[in-house]
Formats: sequence, C-alpha cells, structure tokens
Amino acid sequence: MRKSLKAVLIERDGLTENEAQESIQEAYSEAMELIEAGDFTEAMDICETYFGLEPDYLADLGLV
Repeated sequence: MRKSLKAVLIERDGLTENEAQESIQEAYSEAMELIEAGDFTEAMDICETYFGLEPDYLADLGLV
C-alpha cells in the first residue's frame, strides 16, 4: 500500500505535520492556478515539481 503524500514528506523530508500540510496546500494552490490558466500538463506534473514524486500522489492533493 502506498503511503500518503503527507507521510512521505514527514518521513523522507523530516517535515512536521503542519509543514507537510502547508507544502501540500501550496502545491494544490499552484496546480489550481495552472488548471485555471489551461496548463493541464504542468498541473499534472505538480507532484514531481514540488516533491519529486510521480503523479500517483495527485489524488492526495484532491486533483483526481
């Protein structure tokens, strides 16, 4: 079973729960801006851009 995005950020990057949540919210906001601008390709790559992770984690952002 895949770990949640928040769990990965806490374990891998040593973030606190609040820091991880803030990073996730920032990525979500950026993805929504990209979607509103019609840049769906960049939005789909947001997990790689922000976290170095595959698009599987888009669900954790609430984007799929």
